[in-house]
Amino acid sequence: MASALQELARSDAPMWATVTVLASLPPAAALAYWRYRRGQLLSVGVAWSERARIAEAIDLGAQGEQLLADFDHKRDAAALSVGIDRLGKAVEHSHGSRHQAGLAVSLVMALVGRYDRLRNPDDLDRAIDVAQRAVENTSHDVPERARLLVALGHGLQVRYGHVGDYADLQRALEAGRAAARAAPSGHEFRPTCLEILSNILADCFERDGNPSDRDEAIRLGQEILATVPRRSDEGIAALLALGSWILQTNERGSLLAIDQAVDYGRRAVKAAPAKHPQGYSAHRQLSLALRARYERRGDTEDLDGAIRQAELAVRGLAPDDALRIRGQLALAEALGHRYERFRQRADLKRAIAEAQAATLHTAAEAPLRVVAWLTAGKIAMDHREYDTAVKAVESAVALLPHVAGRELTAQDQEHRLGKWNGVASLAASCALAANAPDQALRLLEGGRGILLTRALSTPSDLTELRSQLPDLATELSQAADTLDTGTALSQRRRQRETHEGVLERIRAHEGFEAFARPPSIDDLLSHAAQGPVVYLLSAPERGYAILLTVDGVRTVPLPGASSEAVVERVATLLEAVAPNRVLDRDAQPAVHEVLAWLWDAVAEPILKSLSLPDSIAGQLPRVWWVPTGMFTFLPVHAAGHHRAAPTHSRPETVLDRVTSSYVPTVRTLAAVRSATQSGSGGHPHPLVVALPETPGANELRNATREARLISSLFPTARVLVREQATRGRVEAELTGRSWVHFACHGHTDTESPSRSRLLLHDHEHRPFTVADVSALQQGLRAGRELQQRVRAPEMAYLSTCDSARTSPRLADESLHLAAAFQLAGFPQVVAALWPLADEAAYSFAEDFYRHIHATHTPGARLDAATAVRHATLKARASFPSLPAVWAGHVHFGA
Repeated sequence: MASALQELARSDAPMWATVTVLASLPPAAALAYWRYRRGQLLSVGVAWSERARIAEAIDLGAQGEQLLADFDHKRDAAALSVGIDRLGKAVEHSHGSRHQAGLAVSLVMALVGRYDRLRNPDDLDRAIDVAQRAVENTSHDVPERARLLVALGHGLQVRYGHVGDYADLQRALEAGRAAARAAPSGHEFRPTCLEILSNILADCFERDGNPSDRDEAIRLGQEILATVPRRSDEGIAALLALGSWILQTNERGSLLAIDQAVDYGRRAVKAAPAKHPQGYSAHRQLSLALRARYERRGDTEDLDGAIRQAELAVRGLAPDDALRIRGQLALAEALGHRYERFRQRADLKRAIAEAQAATLHTAAEAPLRVVAWLTAGKIAMDHREYDTAVKAVESAVALLPHVAGRELTAQDQEHRLGKWNGVASLAASCALAANAPDQALRLLEGGRGILLTRALSTPSDLTELRSQLPDLATELSQAADTLDTGTALSQRRRQRETHEGVLERIRAHEGFEAFARPPSIDDLLSHAAQGPVVYLLSAPERGYAILLTVDGVRTVPLPGASSEAVVERVATLLEAVAPNRVLDRDAQPAVHEVLAWLWDAVAEPILKSLSLPDSIAGQLPRVWWVPTGMFTFLPVHAAGHHRAAPTHSRPETVLDRVTSSYVPTVRTLAAVRSATQSGSGGHPHPLVVALPETPGANELRNATREARLISSLFPTARVLVREQATRGRVEAELTGRSWVHFACHGHTDTESPSRSRLLLHDHEHRPFTVADVSALQQGLRAGRELQQRVRAPEMAYLSTCDSARTSPRLADESLHLAAAFQLAGFPQVVAALWPLADEAAYSFAEDFYRHIHATHTPGARLDAATAVRHATLKARASFPSLPAVWAGHVHFGA
């Protein structure tokens, strides 16, 4: 120790090395050393005030470091907060000195540590800001620069993992690579740099799926193990990372690989210090590896070992410690496996209790809490504890909006929600198993269409609020206008918090308790007055239909529509309606087969249960379909045995029984009906956008014919063709137009549906995306008010391929061009589930508009759904053996 102190007494000894040794000294020795060190600094030829400032910074830094050491060993959050205060002052007082970089590192890691414990996002924001400024103010030859870059990368990686901002991940990767460059081979800090870079690459692989990121991360972990002592922090972290990689990428297929993961876990447990964060993590990692080997080999010794290790991962941690929740989940899952094996009810009760205890950590990040609730629900559901399961999955659904915070970009929100696609259907299945159809309906409404719901979250009719609480109405409008406009993550978060705060203040007033909240069951049932609303969902064993009628909510089991059966039919259909097969006669039998299955397994049991009359006031009954999951890819409106001659008086097809419409959620239906009530008030004023030639796309020879057809039937139409049809012109012309018709190409982005787009003339430079269309809402609403409802938006017709198709990963979000136009203010949208043939698209549009022209009365509500059905029947009569031509057009909305 004496030699270490002599080495540190050099005036150029780095700050981080000084405080590291200090933390290991007895208090009296530490105090004596720091008095000597301060005297040494005061002998340097600088101004007295400068020497005093730097000496104070060093003293404060030493105090802060000692408090951080106390936190590491005792998990004392109070000591951590005092230490942060000391380090903050130390960084401030050391400005301009060579000590500031080391002090900044300590402050950043302390702030991240407090965030891990208390989850105050301001701590994480401050940590990243401090690290970024310190990096910018530290020259490349300063030894602490690599540590600063590691601290910056770590802070950004933590925020990405908890919030989900892809920009943070990209910045973290940049910092990690810069840290590795700043610590070349042989540098004492290189293992730590490689550790953080490896961790960041793991997140990159999870986000983008690039195998090169995975391979590089594994290589870096192996390099760390080859160059550091077994018991070093870096060595333990590398063991944990490599074991985790095996469990993630091996898919538990290779027993040899799992054995290696167990070995890494045992080595990490042996090397990790007792009652240290790495020790708890090592026990948890070994538990996961042992459980994986049990699942592969069935050895109960492994299962018992997994339970013991999970218990050690939890033991001794404070109830509010973030490390505890992961250990509790590992323990719950291992106990659930043992219950399955031996049926000891004590194991089941304890498994549910541990999973539920994990959910109580309210400071944990939302994704981890969703996992906790789903784990509790799955264990309970698997063992027929339905009431417990429903409560758990209901809590998981309630957290889904927080998984993808509004402060994120649209693409980041989609990525985060894509991980939980199907959770709402799972929750609803639990509720149905518990014989609670009302609750199943609420879960489906609350856990699906989250991004659509946000666009509808501020009520369009604020009349009552303005009359009773005018100041709050003004505040709400201002807060809503600024939502999602911030450029920085922290700014957007504050905007979201401001908006939520105004809503809570409104709800505190009598009569406004339910303002902008999800609708009640009674509210939902009110929308069945014009016709039943039918939710479709599939579960592993069977499918279900939840019917909303004027008589209440009831369930129809669909035994033939299990998840596997639905996925199989979707795969068959998508192959048969691929762009090059829509007119292929050899593909048509497969489409007929899917339509017939849809009738037998889905539509016929539902219509039988509904017992609808043959007609209502001379019209066919209306049905609104709300498909979930993979049902969103199927044309339920066209289900039926179309090739067979009728065996009784009523044809076995949906088209011949009812007029169909689709909606993503009942709340969306409520919103579009509210808009529809205003009516157009006069003659339609269509905007027609036609692109027979599009840069970078195939020719659409009939697009011009569609434009001529509409303008001949409705002389007030405004037509934009070819180079006129730019994004700017289209956006400008939309205001005041009651109808809009697009005859152009479209592109569906399956990775990020908000980037799906219409291909206008300048699409290569200014794409017209789902997000752009949705954002037109405010402008069109303002235009509607200016026009005094004379030309309110009524209908958008998208004569465009795949305009009602979304990504399978985000099927429950229903993000596609049709939904975007509804959000933009068009209550009715005509769209296509799959690619269109050019000539067939023109014929369909011609039959649709001629029917509208012959039946629509100016000023009355437009009945686009009946016109879609009319055009579909005419196309079926013309091309009975080509169902891909006529079964893909759909009507969305009221």
